[in-house]
Amino acid sequence: MDARCLQVQEAISRAADGDKVTADEATLAKRHCAECAECAAFARVLVAMRRHPVPDVAEQTVERALSAVRDIRQTEKLETARAAAAARATALTPAAGEESANDAGSDAAVTNKKGLISLNERDSRGVEVVRIGNRIISQQRFVGLVASAAVLLLVIVVAADQGVRVMRDAAMVSEETASDIREAQDGDVVLDQLPAQDNGAAASAPSVAGAVAQYVTFEDRVYRYMGVASGSAADLSTAGTVRSALDTGDAAANRNAYTSETAGQIIIENEGSLLNFSLVTRTFGDNTYALKSESITAFGEWPSLPNGIPEPSSADGGSTFDEAGTDDLGVAIFTRPGRDPESGFAVAPGTASGDPASGNPDWTWWEPVD
Repeated sequence: MDARCLQVQEAISRAADGDKVTADEATLAKRHCAECAECAAFARVLVAMRRHPVPDVAEQTVERALSAVRDIRQTEKLETARAAAAARATALTPAAGEESANDAGSDAAVTNKKGLISLNERDSRGVEVVRIGNRIISQQRFVGLVASAAVLLLVIVVAADQGVRVMRDAAMVSEETASDIREAQDGDVVLDQLPAQDNGAAASAPSVAGAVAQYVTFEDRVYRYMGVASGSAADLSTAGTVRSALDTGDAAANRNAYTSETAGQIIIENEGSLLNFSLVTRTFGDNTYALKSESITAFGEWPSLPNGIPEPSSADGGSTFDEAGTDDLGVAIFTRPGRDPESGFAVAPGTASGDPASGNPDWTWWEPVD
């Protein structure tokens, strides 16, 4: 994935989120996705996701959960108050009465001896307790444990109900998404389904309908047109000039070029409009190499070999180039005889869709970015 893919996918994401995308950006994205299966698949996935929003929990389920929690908390408060009242009453009871109460508790214990849980007992202070097997805990703590267990069970039930719905809908999304990705390999563009909106900034932008190659050269490096830039030229720093007719059909003219906040990009002024251009690059050995070319004076011209690099006499590089392995995309690269690819290499025409040199009928030359 190169810088162009990243910029196209960023525009697609903005369109899918309902944000403004210029008509020019939309057109460029559509043209790019017609050539790049990865970006076309990216667009289709977003379309599939928009058709299937994340499912919500049913209101009735939420209300049942909240009502149950409220009931449990109310019961806990009543039991706590009852235990506290019993403790206060016991503190005021004479010793004989206390003895009688203990006897009553003992009788109750005997009555429930066969059961695992005994609810009708009091400790030596007269506080109501619960016997669970051989353990004795206060009724207050017992109620708290029961309430916690009930809440946990309720959460599990709600989560299970919601989980089934989420998994069901996720399966539907996954099925359509997989289908979308498969269809995207055929290059079918679905960007028309995304809400592209013209923000009025593209009035002076190039018309890309008839231009396939949209390049300029700046300091011998090749930059690809990426869309209209926002802002004002008065706020930018001058980088130099670019000589190009763009797509006007007129003679090439010098145009002001400015530095961009985005690394590897320049901004060119054209009749009051600002145009974004991105450096064309590829990687080899995890290092970045920029495309170099003879001067490109208008849209529609393809990058060519720069001065000093002769055109090969055959498709395999002939005596001009030696094959030197592949770059990080697996594309065959060629060097000048006796040279290392680290200093620069050539790529033959006919690279696959999505390659930085895709569509170019000529050999291209790449040198390391300083």
